Amino acid sequence: MTHDRVGEYLKRADDAGLGSPDESRALGAVYRVSRLAEIFEHLQRTSLGYSSYTLEETEVLIVLLFGEGLNFTPKQLANAVFVSPANMTAKLSRLEREGRVERTLNPDDRRSIVVKLTEQGHKDATEAFKHLTAHSHEVMKPLTEEEIAQFTGLLTKLLMANGDDAGGPKAD
Repeated sequence: MTHDRVGEYLKRADDAGLGSPDESRALGAVYRVSRLAEIFEHLQRTSLGYSSYTLEETEVLIVLLFGEGLNFTPKQLANAVFVSPANMTAKLSRLEREGRVERTLNPDDRRSIVVKLTEQGHKDATEAFKHLTAHSHEVMKPLTEEEIAQFTGLLTKLLMANGDDAGGPKAD
C-alpha cells in the first residue's frame, strides 16, 4: 500500500482538536469513496477512448440496453445518469442524430416522449458494456472476490440509505 494522504490529513485534524473521532472516521470514509469515484470515472473515461461518446452518453445507452421494453422519458434518463434535463436533451439530440436512439410518443401518455435504442445503439451499448466490464474487472483486481462482495454490499447499503433510487423508470 502506498501513502494514505487522507489518513494523514485526518491525523492533523485530530491533533488540532477538530471534530470527534467518529466524525473523522466518517469523513475519512466519505472522502475516500469520493476520491475513488473520481479515480474510477477517470479510468472509465480513459477506457472509453475507443468511443466517440462521452461517459454520460455511454451510460444512457447502457441504461436503455438494460431497460429495453420499458418506457424511459428523458427526465428519467437524466436522473439515472445524474445530469440536468437540459443536458440530457443535448445528449439525446446527439445520439439521435447519430442514429443510436429514437424519441417517440409515449404509448402510455401521448403528451410525453420515450427514448428507445436503435439497432446500432443496441450494438454500441453492448460493446461499451463489455468494455467497461473488462476494465472494471482489472480495476478491482487488488480485492478478493469476498472483498468485492463486501465492498459492493456496503456501498449499496449506503447508496440506498441516502436516497439513491436512480436508474429505473418511475412515475413522474
